[in-house]
Amino acid sequence: AKGSLSSFFGISHPKRGTRKLLQSFHAANYLDLLEYPPSEQNGFGIDGFRYDHDAITNPEIQALLAKHGLEDDCPLPTDSNARKILWKYCLSVAGTSWHAASLLMGGSADEDERDVVIHWGGGRHHSHSDKAGGFCYVNDVVLAIHRLLHSRADGVDDGMFAGIPDNQTSSSLGDKSTPRILYIDLDIHHPDGVQSAFYSTDQVFTASFHRFAPGFFPALSGSIREKGGSGTTGLGYNLNVPLPAGIGDVAFIRMFRRLLFGLVKSYDPHAVVLCLGADGLKGDELIFGSGRGCDNLGGFVDFECTSTLSGEGWNLSPEGLAECVRIAAALCAGVNDVAILSVPSKEVID
Repeated sequence: AKGSLSSFFGISHPKRGTRKLLQSFHAANYLDLLEYPPSEQNGFGIDGFRYDHDAITNPEIQALLAKHGLEDDCPLPTDSNARKILWKYCLSVAGTSWHAASLLMGGSADEDERDVVIHWGGGRHHSHSDKAGGFCYVNDVVLAIHRLLHSRADGVDDGMFAGIPDNQTSSSLGDKSTPRILYIDLDIHHPDGVQSAFYSTDQVFTASFHRFAPGFFPALSGSIREKGGSGTTGLGYNLNVPLPAGIGDVAFIRMFRRLLFGLVKSYDPHAVVLCLGADGLKGDELIFGSGRGCDNLGGFVDFECTSTLSGEGWNLSPEGLAECVRIAAALCAGVNDVAILSVPSKEVID
């Protein structure tokens, strides 16, 4: 239809990842808890314990799960079918984000290189290498950035996709020798897992715009004082921007654009990974209680609501989330601001 984004976007079928892919970032003992059916534990799910409905009363198992964040918002199911689904989900979300990054770096034998790739189900930015958190079991954002950083390595995709033969991908980063990746996170929650993963390197510049307040998740990170690891090359390559409650469109966009354009100019990244969470939009009761809050342009986009990787809102209306998705796609397609902010008519909706 006239004005449709279909002329700009195509659909690439996602690829499921493998344990090898997950283990390129996540600790093996943590993955042993998630993997189901277990591959190397002789039918036992957790370090020799048989994990079932009765196991949750075992203090040793409770302590083990708590150590790895597999409780509260990231529970480990006791039902075998639910555990299979969870493991399949972990492989799928990780594989899709790795695949998205590979498309930016040259594609494969049967896929062309892309300038922009969106993973609408990505953005699990709270997971650490050995710990779940904030509804995030595996960190597909970190894995995608790893793929971008190692784009020149021979066989970088070998063994990373289920059922895909090795040596089926190519890579390209132009003539520049040391990849630099700019990561921008607009989710209302600080991306503690991503920050931790790249806190000591200058190859990834992490910039986050989020809420930072006592008791607000994650409670132990997100301060403006966190600027990178002291005594490492990462010092000065981490930027946290806590947002005041109730910030409006004009102030937010002015601040975001000024910082973004400055970062792109000074850091000169080879690729930008954008995590756009819809949970900071007006109307999300999680953040604003009665619906009072920021009118952010519908919310530029998220690696958790959109990869760019994306992030969903928690209590956002379907209309608000749909508008966020529309704006995200339009921005990635290069549509100008005036056209984006105008209300679409029936004639231009595909």
